[in-house]
Amino acid sequence: MKTFVNRRFAPRIYSQFPVPISIIYRGQKSAGEGIVQELSRVGCRILGSNDSMVVGKTLSVQLSLPTSERSLLIEQAIVQRVKGLEFGVAFEHLRQREAERLGHLLDALCGTGIYSRIEAKYKVLKSDATGNRDETTRYGEGIMESAKEVSVWNIRGCLLSSLDFAEDLSHNQPEHAAAVSSFTQDVRRIKKELMRSFEKGAAPSSLHDIMTALTGAKTLASIMAEHDPEKNELLTGFVESLKYAQEEFIQKVQPDKGQQA
Repeated sequence: MKTFVNRRFAPRIYSQFPVPISIIYRGQKSAGEGIVQELSRVGCRILGSNDSMVVGKTLSVQLSLPTSERSLLIEQAIVQRVKGLEFGVAFEHLRQREAERLGHLLDALCGTGIYSRIEAKYKVLKSDATGNRDETTRYGEGIMESAKEVSVWNIRGCLLSSLDFAEDLSHNQPEHAAAVSSFTQDVRRIKKELMRSFEKGAAPSSLHDIMTALTGAKTLASIMAEHDPEKNELLTGFVESLKYAQEEFIQKVQPDKGQQA
């Protein structure tokens, strides 16, 4: 009996994560990078290059996790739907160890207060040699974005934008450089105090956190470059500059690791 899987992705995380979860996917004759847009214990939705994606295609996917330095490898993921720059995959034959790591990630994200836990539901369609189909429904645990319209991460994003605008003002109007410098120091201090108050008990930021965020930025820029020919050269240059800055930083904070790279 041949099995066709059609899983609903309603019970899931759906958000722009505080730190983007980047993903590398590989097929028999294709490979690419993307950003996870939705995530559950049974599948995910990916924003990336999907020129060669077709429903039913089998991929292996590797997720870079904000909660661990080790990536999460899922050896079999079946493409379920393709729309624009997005495509959804269902996880198949997930090993117990990887399933536990995925569960820990979902628990950690749920613990931020941005997400809520609900019951997961998806359908499995089976077809025999005569074409007859049998539909069964399975249930599991999943989480999705909280009903909150505003989170501390929205506030943080606005503060970071204000710092960028202030630096532009200082560049264009040098007479205000001293005022901008004082202002940016105050805003960074206020932002840090706010984030610490919402993340009591969280581990201090690490080099891994920095690298994960940079990977997300590079991946998004690469996706944009691929689908916007007019900005391709600009975005490609941005990615290369970011890679150089990353290598320089690693060499300064971890000389041994930089030499090995």
